[in-house]
Amino acid sequence: MRAGPCGPGPCHPPLARALDRARTTGQGWVRLAPEFPYETVPELAARAAEAEWISYEGEAQEAVLWFFGAGGAPRPPPAEPLRRATLLPGGNSLTGPGLPAPTPRPLGHYLYEPDPAVVPAGLLAELVSGGLAHAAGPLRTGDEPHPTPHRDRPPDHGRPALPRRR
Repeated sequence: MRAGPCGPGPCHPPLARALDRARTTGQGWVRLAPEFPYETVPELAARAAEAEWISYEGEAQEAVLWFFGAGGAPRPPPAEPLRRATLLPGGNSLTGPGLPAPTPRPLGHYLYEPDPAVVPAGLLAELVSGGLAHAAGPLRTGDEPHPTPHRDRPPDHGRPALPRRR
């Protein structure tokens, strides 16, 4: 039987069993629902080498914890799993350690909505340029266009920010 992504509810096989198996062998992967925020990953995956969130055509699909071992032998886990946001079908990936959260700033000329794989991966700060449009959300704003596949619309097709009221 093939298991599907594990969400907040019951998992099959049970999440603890799948994680124990991957930790014991040092190899494999565990699929999770894409809503799993990065903050839960270190406690879930003490030996994972990488935590990846995947989107397809702008829709979040799944999160995967990757466990790597050389020649079947487990290797020491990193202090914290590498974070990755992968966009399909193009295969673009954004990786990073998870920089401190960007700070809110006044609206610029451009408003960007990050791809849904970027937000739960905790990689908002890795999207260079600008800052958060609002402290409570993932929208980014900037004064210059910065093309990147990790935003749902490239800046030249992006939405200009609303004019400021005076």
